[in-house]
Amino acid sequence: MNNKKLVWAGVALLVLAVIGWRIYGNYAKANANTAKPGKAVTTVEVKKAVLGPIAASISTTGTVQGIQEATIAAKTSGRIQFLGVSDGTFVSAGQTLVELETAEIRAQIDQSLANRNQALANRDNARVNADRLNNLFKEDAAARQQLDNANTQYYVYDAQVAQASATINLYQSQLANTVLTAPFSGYIFNKRVVLGDMASPNMPLMTLVDTSKVKVEISVGESDIAKLAIGQTATFTVDAYPGQTFAGIVSEISPAADLKNRTFKAWILCDTPDQKLRSGMFARVNLSYKQIDQAVKVPKDALIIRDQKPFVFVIQDGAAKLTPVVTGLESDTEIEISSGLAPETPVSVWGHESLNDNDKVASGKRGGDK
Repeated sequence: MNNKKLVWAGVALLVLAVIGWRIYGNYAKANANTAKPGKAVTTVEVKKAVLGPIAASISTTGTVQGIQEATIAAKTSGRIQFLGVSDGTFVSAGQTLVELETAEIRAQIDQSLANRNQALANRDNARVNADRLNNLFKEDAAARQQLDNANTQYYVYDAQVAQASATINLYQSQLANTVLTAPFSGYIFNKRVVLGDMASPNMPLMTLVDTSKVKVEISVGESDIAKLAIGQTATFTVDAYPGQTFAGIVSEISPAADLKNRTFKAWILCDTPDQKLRSGMFARVNLSYKQIDQAVKVPKDALIIRDQKPFVFVIQDGAAKLTPVVTGLESDTEIEISSGLAPETPVSVWGHESLNDNDKVASGKRGGDK
């Protein structure tokens, strides 16, 4: 009997031990689930604020145009018998570009000359007859009507001489217009005709553009137009010459906005002695309108906006300190910190977008490389 009691007592102790172990395990597990892990260290790229010049600028796009551009058009009718240029040909001022056939015009000039000679002969005879009748009239040997008729005939032939002379001048002008020359030096493009084509008055034949200087036409918004001024410096690039920057000045500013898009046109004049730039090229333009020689500046990537206010993360002792700043001028890549930051202060320029004040950070490179 005593042995059975001992067995049952052992079993009871074993059951209590198992229950206790399970209760302890659940408690430990619950505590493990509610424990807060430490926040991971964030890798950021760090650069120092520097002291130096900064220029505020406007970035826009534009189109390169020749400083002079002219459409060469026919002034008279005729078949093209000489065509001395093709697209891309450089021509000098006064160089012959096109000649039209002249046979028909020359024939008309010859006919007009013959008509004038006949009119001159008739007028001379009429003058002699009028003078003879005038003498007879003075001697009462001719009637007044005869004299008047003779003088009228003279005036008719004189008018015929004048008309023939005017016709000759017209055809001679047309003859001169059969030769088209370059009004200035430049390059031919957009040639629309070939040898043997018929030309007619005002028919465009080709375009001549002078690229010894170019102008870049740009459009700026209403908020930026007050920042432009005649003589202001500008730089631009074109895809045809990667890595090369061209410089010019603002030469014209439109006094009125385009009502379709509320933008203002302006033109940048640029010398091109090597004539690399061609009309129609796409230009990326940067116009500087204000400059500070000594400013505290950081890369624009360092700036972060919180609650519509500018901040930077200053990196100090392995932590990111959220620091309010006052900004000033900004270029394409940098921004002036007019207050709140000293030169040589290390700031995060990458990796800080989701940081909070005093978060732990480690210095690395953009993309995560240490």
